[in-house]
Amino acid sequence: MIHKIEQRIAHTLPDDEVWFIYQYIISSGVAIDGQKDVSIISHMQASNEARLITWRLITVFSDIVDCDFSEDSALYDGLLVHIKPLINRLNYRIHIRNPLLEDIKAELADVWRLTQYVVNQVFKTWGENAVSEDEVGYLTVHFQAAMERQIARKRVLLVCSTGIGTSHLLKSRILRAFPEWTIVDVISAANLSQVLPDNIELIISTINLPTVTMPVAYVTAFFNDADIKRVTEMVITEKLHHATSRVVEI
Repeated sequence: MIHKIEQRIAHTLPDDEVWFIYQYIISSGVAIDGQKDVSIISHMQASNEARLITWRLITVFSDIVDCDFSEDSALYDGLLVHIKPLINRLNYRIHIRNPLLEDIKAELADVWRLTQYVVNQVFKTWGENAVSEDEVGYLTVHFQAAMERQIARKRVLLVCSTGIGTSHLLKSRILRAFPEWTIVDVISAANLSQVLPDNIELIISTINLPTVTMPVAYVTAFFNDADIKRVTEMVITEKLHHATSRVVEI
């Protein structure tokens, strides 16, 4: 590649400029391949150090939020692709800018704080706050996506005050939005205290349930887009609130 650059500019690059170009190439997420000029970082190119750091990030985050992400291949792959060049950037003290950083800190505040804590724990041998907020922002997005994938599996109880037809419509729309959820039962508020099934993780209700102590998501009978967003945020927030409290205590 250097040879092609020199041909292009009709000038021989000094060694210090060649070294400068090399640093930025290996810190950008691409690598020189023996058969291709440039190839995207892959599992084959990832170092043992990058793999170990990736697993440590997943393990510590899993412990903090009390969710097992060890089998989330999308999370592992996404983090690994970022960690390899991140290590090189740390080694060569190269800083990248994350144009979405402020949005990430505002919109994904809880996951951002947890990710920052986890990163500081995993990279503490590199020095205090070795990994910049810009880098943490990119990692936060991967963990947020993993959290949202986690809510795909829930055992849910529906509580309705309306007729059977509307109850079936609500159930149908919930399963369309969350196809991997299990609707254990659909009951009325009057029967809730008598028939509350075991192993329920979430109650979705169209009416107020002041005496219920477990998580309740209140929705409309037609389960519109606003309801979907509300339920998603509630499930994630409940999990993250407990995790954030633990981090503050630590």
